Amino acid sequence: MNYILILLAFLAIIFIVFFRLYLYLFPKNRLLILMYHSVLPETDNDLTVSLKNLEKQLKYLSTNNYKTLFFKELKAPLKPKTILLTFDDGYKNNEEFLLPLLKKFGMKATIFIPTSRIDHDSDKMTFHDLRNIDKNYVELALHSHNHHNFKEITLDEVEKDLKKNIEVLEKENIPFTKVLAYPYGSFPKNDANFFKILEKTDIEYGLRIGNKANFFPTKTPYQLCRIGINGSDSLLTFILKLIFGKLKL
Repeated sequence: MNYILILLAFLAIIFIVFFRLYLYLFPKNRLLILMYHSVLPETDNDLTVSLKNLEKQLKYLSTNNYKTLFFKELKAPLKPKTILLTFDDGYKNNEEFLLPLLKKFGMKATIFIPTSRIDHDSDKMTFHDLRNIDKNYVELALHSHNHHNFKEITLDEVEKDLKKNIEVLEKENIPFTKVLAYPYGSFPKNDANFFKILEKTDIEYGLRIGNKANFFPTKTPYQLCRIGINGSDSLLTFILKLIFGKLKL
């Protein structure tokens, strides 16, 4: 029995690798979404990527003809090497360090905003910053109001939180796209009522983590996967993540 389980596990790994290689080599329906957070000149944690490493990564994408889009531009059929760059939490350093690199390489990124932290946390952009950030290079989107784990609060609380997230951005006259990055990448996966809340709120896509490429157009718009890029990732690791995402062996 143990040999059978080992064989089945081995075959499953082979299938995953093959399918991810297939999408990489024949990218007509392959959508990559990368996930970042903070950007600083130096880093000592995985939620912060160094300015030097980010520049290397964007240069690699540019040199290898990857095309960045905003979510509001996303439609099928995809052009080869379509990629979305996403940054969570609205860090002020995104404006200071990310934006110049986007302009340098002619790329676009989506920044997800948890509205309760704006104008309260000193390391986050202000509403004034968000209103005035260059919309040719940056698209703003939703990251909840209170940044609570959606698996740990009631559906009623989820709905109120999302409505507040939208309400605050609208009140502050900040243009945004109705795409939601789940706080902590977490959501009640098997609860259809959760997805109904997203539909009722007119949210087009919901983003988890998942660490793999997406098949697009998708039948599960509220379960799009992002590939986490860590502060400790070398350029080689970054390139391998573009191909495989993250294999959980």
